[in-house]
Amino acid sequence: MKVAKGAVLYLTEAPDGGYRLTPYSPDFERQMTLAETIMRKDRDILRALAK
Repeated sequence: MKVAKGAVLYLTEAPDGGYRLTPYSPDFERQMTLAETIMRKDRDILRALAK
């Protein structure tokens, strides 16, 4: 898992009914997924704003 002693781990429910132990924040993962969706959807607008 590439974690160091004292690292924070997150326990989440998996879609198959089991559990997952991960070294990342599920909330941050959701936020990044949403950001990627917005960036893909509004790519032309963001490109124009960046000029």
